[in-house]
Amino acid sequence: MNVARNVVLTVVLGIVLAGCAASRSELVVPVQKSAVTPTKGAVKIVEVVDRRIFEIDPGNPSTPSVRDNEIHNKALTAKAVGRKRGGWGNAWGDVVLPEGQTVSGLVETILEAALTEKGYAVVSKGAAGYDSALPLSADVLKFWSWVNFGMDIKITHRSEIALKGPWPVSEGNRLIHGDAFYNSYIAITEEDWVELLKNGAASLKGNVAKALQ
Repeated sequence: MNVARNVVLTVVLGIVLAGCAASRSELVVPVQKSAVTPTKGAVKIVEVVDRRIFEIDPGNPSTPSVRDNEIHNKALTAKAVGRKRGGWGNAWGDVVLPEGQTVSGLVETILEAALTEKGYAVVSKGAAGYDSALPLSADVLKFWSWVNFGMDIKITHRSEIALKGPWPVSEGNRLIHGDAFYNSYIAITEEDWVELLKNGAASLKGNVAKALQ
């Protein structure tokens, strides 16, 4: 029975995923923000740099890659957040942010949300007090989502950022991670990817907030 179930499941996956996995999906990743009255100092995020390294046909799906091996297309890799896979586990369509959005911009939004929730006043460029605000920066080392096949289908998200500059963190904690997981027995939909990425962003934001003094 288990063998028959696995065969049927594999065939179903091949049929269900073949219709959607080859295409590129543009997804909006929501970041929850809380309105908190500033009680601490003013800060400004000077820059967030995407340091992720993409590879052509990597052996591990957790390594960033893009369809058609366009790893030198910076406009594409800057907004790529995951890679879909077909029913046999082969890499197919990309999961990307909408046109005009980037991973570095999304991470900056996450950092701003965490700082705001901890009572810091995040000052935008051109606003009053920007020049005197505490300058903060960050590098994005990981921000990726991928598919793993087994008895079920699992999508995993992992992020890692390095805080640079005089961040008000406790115990020198400057390397922050975020994680999220989703399991399915049939197929992964675009809604599932959004849920995974939303939870991944929330995990990263929560861990940044925990590290802040």
